[in-house]
This record gives sequence, structure tokens and C-alpha cells, in this order.
Amino acid sequence: MSVANNQRILHHFLFGKDKEFDDIEIPHRPKTYFPHRTKTSLEYRFGNDSKLILKNIQIEIDLTIEFEGTIGVFEAKNGTPDSFSIYQVYHPFLYYHNIKQKPEMSRKVKEIICTYVVKNIEEEITKLRLWAYTFENPTDITSIKFIKSACYILKK
Repeated sequence: MSVANNQRILHHFLFGKDKEFDDIEIPHRPKTYFPHRTKTSLEYRFGNDSKLILKNIQIEIDLTIEFEGTIGVFEAKNGTPDSFSIYQVYHPFLYYHNIKQKPEMSRKVKEIICTYVVKNIEEEITKLRLWAYTFENPTDITSIKFIKSACYILKK
């Protein structure tokens, strides 16, 4: 994550360009929140059939970037994983969605984008692959919606 953040790849992927150095006053520039764990309670559905209530669970957020009402939450992996667990992006998504429901935040948070980042090295070439998702129904984990993807090649 630090390579992708330091090279401004995450900003480019989320916003189309690096907004950090635009002619924007410092308090209005994108804000980056580094990895952290937090405890929260979550309630959501699996389609129409099942409801899950989780009380005081610990979730991990690898990185968060916030800018002009867009919150980007990131889950990162090294190597090529065999599978992808949706809850790794959904729990942070729902955490921020619940914050958005508070009256003082409802107008500040416009969208939440979950990004899955995979770094791998193939034939001595480092590649960062990113996939962005959101959830059409914020309280249903099965409503995941693909937004976009990209591959960045890092040169030595």
C-alpha cells in the first residue's frame, strides 16, 4: 500500500489524477488514513434470506482516502491470492455507510468506493492491479457492484 500511495497510484485510480498538489488549500486536499483496526457493530443481509448481526467486532482497514465526499477504502494483498473474500471490503464499506447515516455526516459523504489492490512480481516486473467496487444496496453484502479496474506497471 505504501508504494501505491507514495507513487500516487491510489489517487489516480480513484479520482483520475493526483489531486494532492492541485491548487487547493491544505485543509481541502485529500486526506489519507493509514491502516487501523476498529471495533464496531454491523447488521446486514445475505440477499433476502439471511440477516447477520455482529456486535462489537474488530475490522481492519488497510487504508482510507477521503476527498470531496468520496471515501475510498482499500484492501491490499501481496502475491496472487486464490480467492477474494468480499467481507474484507464490505465491512469497511458498511462501517463508513453507517457513519454516513448520522445527520451531521449525511451531506458530507457522497460515495464509498472499495478497492482491492494486489501487488505481484512477474518476470522481475512489479504490477499493481486494482479493482473498485461498491454495493448497490448498502445493507446487502450480495449487492456488490464492479466499478472499474486498472493495472499499473512499476518500472525500476
